[in-house]
Amino acid sequence: MKNTEIEKIIIKYLNNRATKKDIEVLKQTINNEKHKSLFENYVQSNHILDLEFKIYNSKQALAKFNEKTDNKSNFKISWYNKPLNILKYAAIIAIVATSAILMINNNTEIKGLEKQITLKLNDGTIQIINLDKKRNIIDTKGIVLGRQDNNKLVYQNSTLNSEESKLVYNTLYVPHGKRFQIELSDGTLVHLNSGTSLKYPVQFIKGLSREVFINDGEAYFEVSKDKNHPFIVNCNNISTKVYGTEFNISSYHTDKTQSVVLVEGSVGIYNNTMDINKEEEILLSPNEKASFNKSDKQFSIKTVNVANYIAWKDGVLWFKNEPFENIIYKLERHYDVSIQNNYAALNQIKFTGTFDIETIGQVLEAFQIYRPFNYKITDNKQIIINK
Repeated sequence: MKNTEIEKIIIKYLNNRATKKDIEVLKQTINNEKHKSLFENYVQSNHILDLEFKIYNSKQALAKFNEKTDNKSNFKISWYNKPLNILKYAAIIAIVATSAILMINNNTEIKGLEKQITLKLNDGTIQIINLDKKRNIIDTKGIVLGRQDNNKLVYQNSTLNSEESKLVYNTLYVPHGKRFQIELSDGTLVHLNSGTSLKYPVQFIKGLSREVFINDGEAYFEVSKDKNHPFIVNCNNISTKVYGTEFNISSYHTDKTQSVVLVEGSVGIYNNTMDINKEEEILLSPNEKASFNKSDKQFSIKTVNVANYIAWKDGVLWFKNEPFENIIYKLERHYDVSIQNNYAALNQIKFTGTFDIETIGQVLEAFQIYRPFNYKITDNKQIIINK
């Protein structure tokens, strides 16, 4: 039996929809040494149990599964009425709600999901993305959506489906201190910066625009060309329409502006809170940056060196004549730290520089050369800056 077929049965088992035949097939399969690790690894890395953040051991889960299914007189297919007993005996079932989340972890206490790369499925189920894993991405119905290859998700490449009537969305969240990539079903490649949330269809539908949503964050798009299906990125106040191009969008809640930087091709930008005609779109040419001021709701356009704005894709922090108060946000996202600046005069000082392999301490020491200040780093990764 193929691994993908086994994974589908495991998913059905975890979601309490396995038939007696499924249980028998799963039992025979996972007791084979060749496939035993598949069960253990899947339980350990693919789900999170959101029930008082308890920890369960995947090997014990396997043993309990065998113990439970060996007891023919007590084994039941339907467990809906006693979810806590299922946790006691099988240690891997969570049926507390339709949106229940399953987490299995052998060694570490779960503090929350804000520090993890997570994939939220259409039904609300959340999966943790482990950067050192290669696995299939499977929904709760056992359908393979795509594959994870370490730091990249690749969705099933397919033509736009004219038979589908409803868009099904996934949401990918990348926390501070991490970056990630996703290849959408149309072949569009998206690079996601730290602190970014992207909502997108699992499959696009023929005859409709290809629309994705950035609630917060920054992303670089390499859009697959399709003149019949415009690609639209919606992020808060602005939308960007493209037909096949490369561009960067930055739309963090902490920033005073949203921006779009065009690398190649052409895009149309508009305020999506207003009713406008296509002719009212602001068209960008390569090497141009459009900034949307959140206060006055106005756009401004200027020519820029695009390298400054896309260096983050390669893990490079690039500042050019930028005030320190703006730099603080970038440092917090890049290094996953919290910065408290008690030296107000430092905020308006502008810095230029690039950093890639430097630690946060080395970066701050570089700033100290131009304007002396003191800082300390606490155990909980908080940085306090004083005059």
